[in-house]
Amino acid sequence: MFELDLSNNQFASKFPEVIFKLPLLKFLDLRFNGFEGTVPKELFDKDLDVVFINHN
Repeated sequence: MFELDLSNNQFASKFPEVIFKLPLLKFLDLRFNGFEGTVPKELFDKDLDVVFINHN
C-alpha cells in the first residue's frame, strides 16, 4: 500500500501502529480524528514523503 488516508473520520484511539507494518507506505494522512498520546518515534524512521497528523 502506497497511500493511507484516514483523515476526517471520528477515529479515537492510540496512534495506529499498523502503519509500521506497511513497508511501501509513502503518504500518510491521519488529520482530523481523535488519536491520542504521543507520536511513536518509529514514524520518523519510515521513508515517508508526506505525513499529516495534525488536529488529533
